[in-house]
Amino acid sequence: MNQESGLRIRVQDTLRRDFIDTCKGRDTTAAQVLRAFMRSYVEEYGASVRQGRLFSDDSSAVAAQ
Repeated sequence: MNQESGLRIRVQDTLRRDFIDTCKGRDTTAAQVLRAFMRSYVEEYGASVRQGRLFSDDSSAVAAQ
């Protein structure tokens, strides 16, 4: 099942405004840019996080997968 959820973050007003304006200038949405960043970040760093869960002594971390 492919569920979606929201993510709420706090940033300075000027950063938010500049980010949205930059996205508009590149004919994309802020959400698209953030999703692309999140995918690339997980691709680069996520394997070690997932592997760490597999070898964790905390059985609830494995059960949550």
